[in-house]
Amino acid sequence: MSSKLWLSAICLTIIVNSDGFLKMGLSGYVAGSMNYIRMTAIFLLILTLILVPVLLNGTMARKQLQVIALGIVGSAMVIAFSTRGSVMRGSYDAMCYMTFFLILSMGYNRGLRNVLDWSRVFQLTFYLSVGLMLVAMLAGAHLDPLGRLSGIFPTSSIFATAFALIFLGIVKHRNVSPTLFLATVALIGFSGTRAALLQVFAILSRTISLRRGNMALRLLVLVGVIGGAYFLGQDSLEALADMRVLSVSDLESGSASTRLLWYYNGWRYLVETAFLGGGGAGFSYAMNWGYLMHFDLMRIWIDYGVLPFAILLLTPLAVCWSTARSEWWIYYAMAFIAPGFHNALQAPELLVLSAAVMTLPRTILLEQPAVMPPAADDSRYPPRVAESHPVQMETRTNTPYERWQTGANKDSKL
Repeated sequence: MSSKLWLSAICLTIIVNSDGFLKMGLSGYVAGSMNYIRMTAIFLLILTLILVPVLLNGTMARKQLQVIALGIVGSAMVIAFSTRGSVMRGSYDAMCYMTFFLILSMGYNRGLRNVLDWSRVFQLTFYLSVGLMLVAMLAGAHLDPLGRLSGIFPTSSIFATAFALIFLGIVKHRNVSPTLFLATVALIGFSGTRAALLQVFAILSRTISLRRGNMALRLLVLVGVIGGAYFLGQDSLEALADMRVLSVSDLESGSASTRLLWYYNGWRYLVETAFLGGGGAGFSYAMNWGYLMHFDLMRIWIDYGVLPFAILLLTPLAVCWSTARSEWWIYYAMAFIAPGFHNALQAPELLVLSAAVMTLPRTILLEQPAVMPPAADDSRYPPRVAESHPVQMETRTNTPYERWQTGANKDSKL
């Protein structure tokens, strides 16, 4: 593998696991407490990657410029509505909004997106992240406060959603092995994050071909999760009943019911404002008694109005259509809508992965050099010889009158 491939994978791994590095290195670190600094660094990095080619070449693709312009309009609206609430929260959301659109715009720049085999980059990121998770397990820091698998990540939901998005990035370019699929399902299963598990199963047809014998591998997914719980020292049936990812008990009490209540409160507010929204930065947070909305699209709509919401809803759809064509709906739903239920636009690592999966092309289209005709003195080719065509002179037949006139002239000479 090329050094450029490894460098890209290492950079992506650092971005994805940066909050985990802070968790491992700083005692008493609170998850997300340095998101503003991390988001600023990512924003500057992406801006540099976009501006350097523009400064060198002096041009930018028209569609790329359009996406950036939409991001500027939406970010300006976010900043404008921040005056009604928390300016700090609004400025952070504006930076996240703009960074998301900058990454989306890279999908229209072939020089930025087609220089690497991105499936390999995502694969290496997957393996490197698993290695960091094993390091966290050796340090005894692989579980969150609720006892759910989180690896090096501060929370299990971010851990599971990040691995689901990395898996989507691999699948977008090639069929993955059953081993990688089973490993992804096992990791997400032990994290207890149901939305991320649904993301993976939703693209099952893209991971394993429907050839004979592969149906059995799908049945092994559930068996592997149960067996893993059993070998961890628990009774398999009790473990299955207690696993949050397979449980529906919290539809009456727990996260599912509370989120439905938050969504109901948000919808009621939108109806009262004639679906205009715009309560101000942090309004949805205060409306739900200090809890995050857990749905980015609704949060943007409630806090910053219908225009930033509409731009955010439609622009990723257009990008997915241009990069995935017939499968655009899979990546729009699984890389944008589903992660939004875990606040992907507020977590820097999820924001980068979500936009990157949608931005990268469905197939790698490496630019090939133009084929030049052989030189005249190239010894590999015989010299061209000009073909000579004999010039045929047009023969004209005399008319009957002319023949008669000729004959008359001959008679006169006699």
